[in-house]
Amino acid sequence: MSCPVCNSEKNTKLLDWKKYEMMRCKSCALIYSTPLPTDQEITEFYQGFLFQQPADFEIDNKLKTRKTELTNLFKLASNSKGKKLLDYGGGTGAVFKAATELGLDTYYYDLDKKAENFTKGKFGLTDAKIIEDVANTEEKFDYIFCDNVIEHVKYPQELVEMLARLLNKDGVLIFKTPHGGNTEIYFNPLISIKEYCGKALKYNSVSKTIQGYFQAFWHADPPRHIFSFSKKSMIELVNRSKYSSYTSKVDYYNIPAYSNTITKDFFSKDKRLSPLKSVIVRLLLWPIVIIEVLLHIVKRLLISIGIVSAGGLILIIKND
Repeated sequence: MSCPVCNSEKNTKLLDWKKYEMMRCKSCALIYSTPLPTDQEITEFYQGFLFQQPADFEIDNKLKTRKTELTNLFKLASNSKGKKLLDYGGGTGAVFKAATELGLDTYYYDLDKKAENFTKGKFGLTDAKIIEDVANTEEKFDYIFCDNVIEHVKYPQELVEMLARLLNKDGVLIFKTPHGGNTEIYFNPLISIKEYCGKALKYNSVSKTIQGYFQAFWHADPPRHIFSFSKKSMIELVNRSKYSSYTSKVDYYNIPAYSNTITKDFFSKDKRLSPLKSVIVRLLLWPIVIIEVLLHIVKRLLISIGIVSAGGLILIIKND
């Protein structure tokens, strides 16, 4: 199979994952699944997925974080109020609610109907603000936000073109996605070892899994993550699209501090535990917390001097 982004025939197999093979393009460094999951497999996988469903005590902080992120990414100002934003892949609705509170006329789309219903109940989403058929809508938007979605879809080129078509003049489309081959994730062993290597061992030898670990097959675990993008592969997506004349650039973002770590669990409320169990668990975990905090400090230092690469990519497309 040729590379789904740049069409290069120069590809190498990284490892097996369930019934799939994970391949790396030697030309644009895209990591991809072959075969692609079926539409039915993808739809069934995401029903009830409810990724990052916030607990009630987390909502205020999540909304504050999302407001800051949207303001910085889209360079929002006082004259941005009333402009239209589409949250494509809106999930459990934190971006929808944050954008609405920022004064944007916000629309929502997600494949997961349970996530859609959660957003309705928790954040006031109405049917009038749901775009059911994005491919055929006549709506146009000033801002489109597609956060950690493009790595989940079978045809990323088509997604770029579908969303770019919906931009108003001077509109901005932003994709966020994990950075394939990043080295920041080495400092978060809970993700890199437990969530990826632990599962890869089910389908590969120890040596093949270790080899894959150091070739950084991160974020490729079909039918969930079908692709893992490099900066070059993101640029190729735009250059090979119908909208190559649009201004585009790729930037980076870091993995949120202590995301998917023992430290986060250590300092978070857990209503499932009794006060006694909570104390016992924290007494057992504090040595791991010290290690994770030290890893985080070292990671931030190495990122600041350019030795460690960031965990995420941001593709910004503007209809000038």
